[in-house]
Amino acid sequence: DMTDPRIRLIDSGALQIEDSKEEDQGKYECVATNGEGSRYSSQAN
Repeated sequence: DMTDPRIRLIDSGALQIEDSKEEDQGKYECVATNGEGSRYSSQAN
């Protein structure tokens, strides 16, 4: 949920979760979308 102020993208493009909580655990992936379609990264835990 990118509306949560604890979660943000930093300048390097990495996802930063401050003060992580148990409910933050799971699989995360990056999705890049443009006029040609979408590409998905490998999932990260």
